[in-house]
Amino acid sequence: MEKRIGWSATAVSVSAGIVLGIYEVMGWTMPDLVALILVIIASLAGFVALLVLAHAIWTSTGQFRQRYGCRFPI
Repeated sequence: MEKRIGWSATAVSVSAGIVLGIYEVMGWTMPDLVALILVIIASLAGFVALLVLAHAIWTSTGQFRQRYGCRFPI
């Protein structure tokens, strides 16, 4: 499930940036509110993609962290 969310968030983030880039290169005018909403959506989607990536790294390094991590016996 997390792979689907990660790939979807990455695709949304990249596609919003591409739309903004196309408007800039072509010289078209985009309403300010629409541009702001696209930037917000791209930022949130990028943040979700980073969270999913961090979670995947955290879970895949679990055995390594347990073996070589700091141990504080009670």
